[in-house]
Amino acid sequence: MSDKPEHNKLESDECVLPPDHPLPADQLGRYSPERDFYAERDIADYVEGQVQRDNQDETKRQSR
Repeated sequence: MSDKPEHNKLESDECVLPPDHPLPADQLGRYSPERDFYAERDIADYVEGQVQRDNQDETKRQSR
């Protein structure tokens, strides 16, 4: 019998679950993606533009 909690046991090809304790702060950087402010801003601008366009299209459809 294993001493691991039931939710941490692995079965065949399933995902590995995180440990029951928090990762040390000095190790967190290994699992965090690098952030790119300009790329994030480009994506946000694109999404916001799409929403505005979709809202305009919907307004046109409703006014017909």
